[in-house]
Amino acid sequence: DGELSSRVFQLMIYTVDEDRSRSKMGVGKQPRGMIELDGAIVDFIQSFRKAYIGEQAVSTSKVYVRMSERLGISDHIVVLDVVASKIACILQKYGIVCGTAVVKKTLQLLSDLAFGHSSGRLLGKLKTIRSMLNNHGEESFLFMKGSSMG
Repeated sequence: DGELSSRVFQLMIYTVDEDRSRSKMGVGKQPRGMIELDGAIVDFIQSFRKAYIGEQAVSTSKVYVRMSERLGISDHIVVLDVVASKIACILQKYGIVCGTAVVKKTLQLLSDLAFGHSSGRLLGKLKTIRSMLNNHGEESFLFMKGSSMG
C-alpha cells in the first residue's frame, strides 16, 4: 500500500503543478486522457480516504512511513493538503461539456472529506480550501456555468 500510495501521490503533485502551469499560460485544452486519469486519481483518493484519512486513520501506519521516505509527506495534514489541491484543480479545470463524471466524483469526495469530524475540521484550516470558499463563483469553477456553456 505504501509504495502504490507514494506513486499516486507523486503523480497527483505532478498533475497539480502541470495544471497550474497550464492555467498560468492560458492553455485551456486538456491533454488526451486527462479526464480518465483524473477520474482514476479521485477513485484512488476515495479508497485511500476510507483507510487512511479521518477518525479511524492512523498516521503512523506503514503507508505514511513510506510516503515520508519517498516524498517527504510525513503526516495526514500534508496528505490532506495534497488531496485538497487536486480537488481544487479538478473542479477548476472541467466544465459541464467535458468531465462531468469526474466533477461529480470529485464533489462527492469533497463532501465525504468534509463530513468526517476530524477531516472536516482540518479541511477548513487549509489554504486551498479557504481559497475555494472565497472564490467560489463560476469564473473559478467552470462546472458551475450551467448548460449555456459552448
